[in-house]
Amino acid sequence: MLIYSLLLCIILHSTALFVGVTEALFDQNGYLITDEMEEMCSAACYPSIKPLFNYVGTCQENDKTLMELQDRVEAQDLKIINLKAQAESLHTQKEKLLDENNCAPHIIVEEAIQQVLLLKTEFNSELTKLQETVEETEEVLAALLQEKLDRIKIAESLQQKENTLKNDELSLKQREESLKLKEVSLQQKENSLNQKKKEDNSNDIRTIRVSGIDPFEAPYESNSAGSDWIVIQRRVKMDVSFDRSWKEYKNGFGSLRGDFFLGLEKIYRLTKSSPQQLYIQNGQKHVKFDHFRIRSELNGYRLKSIGAAYWHDAMDIVDMLFDQVGMRFSTYDRDHDGDCSSNWAKIHGDGWWYKKVPKSLLDFGAVKMMIRANND
Repeated sequence: MLIYSLLLCIILHSTALFVGVTEALFDQNGYLITDEMEEMCSAACYPSIKPLFNYVGTCQENDKTLMELQDRVEAQDLKIINLKAQAESLHTQKEKLLDENNCAPHIIVEEAIQQVLLLKTEFNSELTKLQETVEETEEVLAALLQEKLDRIKIAESLQQKENTLKNDELSLKQREESLKLKEVSLQQKENSLNQKKKEDNSNDIRTIRVSGIDPFEAPYESNSAGSDWIVIQRRVKMDVSFDRSWKEYKNGFGSLRGDFFLGLEKIYRLTKSSPQQLYIQNGQKHVKFDHFRIRSELNGYRLKSIGAAYWHDAMDIVDMLFDQVGMRFSTYDRDHDGDCSSNWAKIHGDGWWYKKVPKSLLDFGAVKMMIRANND
């Protein structure tokens, strides 16, 4: 700054013209060039003095930069001093520690060795315990694995047995079904044999002699109600039509070894010769009347009486016959049913002692009618 000031003074003393101007250029904050100064100097010396002013400004800027650098250097020097102080303090502490340790180094080493040995012993002890635990665990796991394998084998064995039992059960069911089928077949054969036996019983054809009519043949049959029953009507095979004329019902029709009707005239002669029981069989149903009798042809073979009834699950048959007592026999060509508007024999397709209520024994399906002398 001193150099700059001297330079400015020389310039100012050598140029008196610029005294007033120079005072205007400086203030308490430094050098300043105003617009008025520029105008005053522009005519004479400004072109030669202006570079000096510019140089002065540049020197000021450089001086400011130098001062900033000096401040930074001083700060770095302060840091270095502090670091050196810290280093000396650490060195002092180190020396102190070394002095303390140099007092008994072998004792410290021995204690350290003892601690290491103690730790090693404890580690070895814990390692041994751990190995023992591992071995025990392995043994337990091996036992558990073996037990699991045994259980798996047992389960497989049980599954095989269960499968075998299921197969045996299925086989037993199949055998049971086969036995049931065989049982049904045997039952059918037995029924067939019983039917054949019954037919064989029915094939016991005998000649009957009774007054008022020529000798005739009729099948005899034995059943739960006794023996020596004369079959007067059989409709089992359903292979013979019962839609017949008066003459056919009078004389009889069909085969004595199959489905047939004995004939009203023969039945009349039998019931006239002696009191007769009447036995009707319809499947599992059966009923017996103790005094069965019909009148002659002149009376239309009227159902005169049937007597008292003894039955098993055949109340419908009993009611029907009791209701028809007193009725004459009807066929499609002789209507005696008492209903002028209808011929029930023709409508039903069979002959019977029809009344206004159109029912006959043939409505019950497979039936047999038998008579036997009532000797009670």
